[in-house]
Amino acid sequence: MSKGPGSAGSCKAGNPVLETAALSGQSARMNTPERRTAPDAPTQAPAPDWTGPALCAAAMATVGTSVVASKLMASSVGPFAATALRHALALPVLALLCAVMRPTWPRLGPRDCLWLVLQAAAGSVGYTVLLIAGTALAPATDAGVAAGTLPCMAALFAAVVLGERPSRSAVLGIALATGGVLMLTLGAAAPVAPGTAPSAGRGVGVALVLLAVACEVIFILGQRKLSVAVSPLAMATLMSAGGLVLAAPVALVRATLERHGTMPPQPAAPDFDATAWIALPGIGSKLAARIVGFRDKLGGFVSVAQIAETYGLSDSTYQLIL
Repeated sequence: MSKGPGSAGSCKAGNPVLETAALSGQSARMNTPERRTAPDAPTQAPAPDWTGPALCAAAMATVGTSVVASKLMASSVGPFAATALRHALALPVLALLCAVMRPTWPRLGPRDCLWLVLQAAAGSVGYTVLLIAGTALAPATDAGVAAGTLPCMAALFAAVVLGERPSRSAVLGIALATGGVLMLTLGAAAPVAPGTAPSAGRGVGVALVLLAVACEVIFILGQRKLSVAVSPLAMATLMSAGGLVLAAPVALVRATLERHGTMPPQPAAPDFDATAWIALPGIGSKLAARIVGFRDKLGGFVSVAQIAETYGLSDSTYQLIL
């Protein structure tokens, strides 16, 4: 949701270059000295500048892709490994673009460097890790609705932290987004029906996605706290490099621990059809159909432990099929 020219309208995660470009254009207009007209000269209202909102709309065209990608990655790659791989693939492309386009690299002070590290930790690492973890527990529809609260969270952040006064439409949007998340939370707390996602997993998953959105808000609007303007391409490159530096060590440590047996890898869930499930002890045709239906609703089991959350599957039967 964009609140109009000059505001801290938010851009959806997925295209940091467009997000930074939108905020850079707004910051440049804020730092431009105001022109004074002669006392007798007629004053005219400035023409609205739609550059920022247009860039935000272009960035929001990727809404939902991050949720789908995270859902796919959660079934095969750990959150920190996926984050490191994401930035390892993006950084060479951004470096090539920098070599061709030669963006300006401003001299940054200690305070600016601290804000950049915070942005990289929140947006480049925290957002991806929490989103992957959340989509592993919550259905993609719930995760998509929770991720869609980003514009409203950004408006709330701009009002509370940056001191901007939200418009009536922004207040209405915040209220509607909050109501949507509350409906998801209440739905997660309701009794589960056969073949639906479990309440605990859905609630935790939605909460993790909301935390990911909060990290992305810090990433987007944190640039307003910088004392110097950083070009969109340079900012995207710095954020990708920072994300790789922060995520790669954690991924390497986890992989090393798993290799030496200190941290055993999470066992993969079997991808059985109904006939194969029926062949296991204690599983009949109805329970096999529930397991398969539950797995399909989740988009696939991430771990064996998720099988135990199937409606009607007792702990004793779960232990038999392990």
